Amino acid sequence: DTGISSGEIGPGDSFSVSPVIFNDATEEMYVFVEIQMPEYTDSSLPESGDSLLYTFDVNEEWTLVESGNGTVVYAYGRADMTALQPGESTSSLTTQMTMKSITHAEYADIDDINITITGYAMGTEGMSTIPTDAWNECKTIGNIQ
Repeated sequence: DTGISSGEIGPGDSFSVSPVIFNDATEEMYVFVEIQMPEYTDSSLPESGDSLLYTFDVNEEWTLVESGNGTVVYAYGRADMTALQPGESTSSLTTQMTMKSITHAEYADIDDINITITGYAMGTEGMSTIPTDAWNECKTIGNIQ
C-alpha cells in the first residue's frame, strides 16, 4: 500500500514502494515476489506493441524468473536462491516505481492502473537452488497458473 490514490498519480509520476517478505515460519524458505501491472498500447511500437505501464529498478539481491502478460516474478537470490531464515526479512525488491510517460490518449485507454504485488514462499528441503527451477517447483506445489 503506497498510500496514494489513483487520482494522485499520472504519466511520468514516481512513488515510493518497498516490497519485502518476512519469514514468520519456523523453517527457512525460498521466496518470490510477483508483480501484476497494467499494460498499455504503445503507439510508437508495431501493432502488438503492448508495454508495461510501470518501470522500476530491482535490487541486486533479486533475480527475474518470469515475465509476460503484464506479470513479472522475481526470486530472492542470484545464481542460487537465498534461503530466508525464520524471523528475517528480504531486502526490498525496489524502492520506487514510475508510471511511464505516455500520451493522454494512451492513458485514457487504460481501465485500471492498479498494481498487485504477491509474495510466495516454500520450504527449501529437496528444492532446486536455481531460481527459475525453484519458481517452477513453487508454481507446481501451489498450483499457481
